[in-house]
Amino acid sequence: PPRSTLFPYTTLFRSPVIAFRAGGIPEILQDDETGFLAEGTTAAALAQRISSVLQMDKARLEAVIKRARNEWRNRFTLEAYRDNVCSVLAQAMQPEFQSSYD
Repeated sequence: PPRSTLFPYTTLFRSPVIAFRAGGIPEILQDDETGFLAEGTTAAALAQRISSVLQMDKARLEAVIKRARNEWRNRFTLEAYRDNVCSVLAQAMQPEFQSSYD
């Protein structure tokens, strides 16, 4: 799935995201923290990572899923985007910011 849809899957289905370590995915998904990354880009590598997640302790897996949901809420929701844009605009309107470019 596209990068923007990785975390909603975790939030909606309460299941971990297991993905390839490719493109921008490692920028938004931290291995063993907010999801799981395969070591290679082959079907065998993905299958191995899926297998390791299926054998994982339930408490550890639940902790990863919880962190992923929190990460999604804090970084990728419409509200988070709005707050970030407003923060940047507010900072740009500060006199000390404007004077540095005069």
